[in-house]
Amino acid sequence: MANSNTTNIVPIELYTIANYLQKIMKKKYGNFNYNRGMYFYGEDARNALLRFEYFNYVSSFDYVKKIKNPDHHFLPDIESFEDADRILSELLKYNLIQAVNVDEKEKRPIITAKPDGNNKFELDQYYMWNYLNDIELLLKLGLITSVILLLCIIHAILVTNDNLSIHGLVLILVKIIIFLFGIGGLFLLVRFIILEVTKKKWNGVGILILPDLFADCSFKERFIPLYQYTEAKLEKL
Repeated sequence: MANSNTTNIVPIELYTIANYLQKIMKKKYGNFNYNRGMYFYGEDARNALLRFEYFNYVSSFDYVKKIKNPDHHFLPDIESFEDADRILSELLKYNLIQAVNVDEKEKRPIITAKPDGNNKFELDQYYMWNYLNDIELLLKLGLITSVILLLCIIHAILVTNDNLSIHGLVLILVKIIIFLFGIGGLFLLVRFIILEVTKKKWNGVGILILPDLFADCSFKERFIPLYQYTEAKLEKL
C-alpha cells in the first residue's frame, strides 16, 4: 500500500486518517538517519482533525452503509480534543507515526528517534511518519504525464496539417475524439486491473482510482482524493 513499518494489521480507517493528515497539514521534511523523513508537531495534527475539512472528509464515506446501519462509521467522528487525541494515539499504537526530537536550527532539520513504548499522544511533541501515502503521488505524476502526452499529440496533429480545409479540420477533430475515447478506455482498463489486484491482496478491500463518474457529488469532488477504498462511497455534502 505504501511505506510502513507496522507489524500489526492496521485498520483501514487509520490509513485513511493518515492520508487526510498528510494532505491537509503543511509538509515538513528533515534528515532522519541520512534519509528523508516527514514530520509534524502534535498540536498541528490535533487542530487538523478538528477542522471542518475532516467533517467534510468523513461525510463522504460509507453513505449506503449508514442508511442500512446508522451506527456504522467507516471513519470515526471527532467532536472533541479527547477524540482527536485518541485517534492520534492509535496512529502511535500501530506505528504509523513515532515520537521524535527535531532540531529545526539546521538548514535541513535533524530528526532523532525517541525510545519506543510511548503510545500516548502529546501536543508538545514532534512525530515522524513511518507510513507515507505514495499512491496518490504516483497517481498525480501519472495524471500530469498523461495530460502532457495528450497535449503533445494534439499539437503534433495540428502542426503536421499546414493547409487546413474544412474537411481537414473535421478529420482532425474526429482523430482527437477517437484518441480521447481510447485514453478513456485505457483508464478504465487500468482502473479495473488495480481494483481487482488490490481486492485480492487485501481481502476484498480494493483501491478505486477516481473519478467515479456515477458518484452522487459535484464534478470537482469526484477527483478529491485521487482514489478511494471500495468500502467507501462518495456522496453530495
